[in-house]
Amino acid sequence: MKRSPSSAKFLLHKLRFALVGCALVWLSGAGAAPGAEPVINVWYGLEQSFGKLGNPQPRINILGSVARAEDIDALSFSLNGGPAMPLSMGVDLRRLARPGDFNIEIERSDLRDGMNEVMIKAALRDGGAISTTVRIHFTPDRGWPLPYQIDWSKVERIQDVAEVMDGLWKLTPQGVRTVEPYYDRVIAIGDMQWTDYEVLTSVIFHKMLADEIAPRGPPYSNHAHASVLLRWRGHDNDGKQPRVKWHPTGGLAMFRANAGSEGNQWIWHGGESGFLAQEAHTRPVEIGSRYYIKARVETLPGPKTRYSVKAWKAGEEEPAVWDLVGIDGERDSQSGSLLLVVHHSDVTFGNVEVRGVAPPGP
Repeated sequence: MKRSPSSAKFLLHKLRFALVGCALVWLSGAGAAPGAEPVINVWYGLEQSFGKLGNPQPRINILGSVARAEDIDALSFSLNGGPAMPLSMGVDLRRLARPGDFNIEIERSDLRDGMNEVMIKAALRDGGAISTTVRIHFTPDRGWPLPYQIDWSKVERIQDVAEVMDGLWKLTPQGVRTVEPYYDRVIAIGDMQWTDYEVLTSVIFHKMLADEIAPRGPPYSNHAHASVLLRWRGHDNDGKQPRVKWHPTGGLAMFRANAGSEGNQWIWHGGESGFLAQEAHTRPVEIGSRYYIKARVETLPGPKTRYSVKAWKAGEEEPAVWDLVGIDGERDSQSGSLLLVVHHSDVTFGNVEVRGVAPPGP
């Protein structure tokens, strides 16, 4: 049977995603054969670019995992031939999900304009060592454009349109999806200088894991959610590698299901005052269905900050009013980027649209 060009193109598109999926299983370390030598896997490639669109946080993240982590005595990295800096390996019950996972944080202020080299070195228990080098192309002082859109179907690499801050993600025909669900898996978009803006995206829950892992799981495992965080300015210093302290931050809109609950509810979690607002009811969420999410951040006199959010199922009309509104005080972050966050769930985020909004008048 003769295939049309459009049919052949579709099959090639599906084959590309299938091959990427197989590669990601191997890169995560899950495919290491018994007796194999340790290997340093850098998830998003040995050549990466940061800052070409803008700067969503003060640091860059180089993510990966060491296969056969039990054979590693110590892991470290060095920047541009500088001193070796120790690296933690998972599991850390927060950002490092699996044995051997690592997350290198490098201050953007420490990077050269242009080419940088990061050498990752593992000292083996038998006295040997292995290493790999990541080439980093850095562009300083560029402002992330606003408005901004991502159509995942047109993206070859996630890092071309966003920055992965935590976890292993993959592109699929439906969007961008978590490969290994765990504590917050995060993608950063936008600029630390963004102030008042609105984001439209969508989520598909493939599985929510709170019922399976609570109460024996890691911290905060008694709930699962897909979220957007507005006005992100980076993890605070806490002496850990990688840093795990989220606060101070902007507003986190959690579309959250607690263990044992019969549905999801919105919760606004604020940087200054903790829980800003919470829905009094839950709503059923169908596994495998797409739900649109719209969230907005606005500066009010004071200054105070108003956070608004709503969700609706694909095929239904957008609600005329917000599902939940929260107000934070003057110590809230006054600017920051956008995060897509998945917590203890297998989730796909759909296309992303961000536009600036004018703050309301006095």
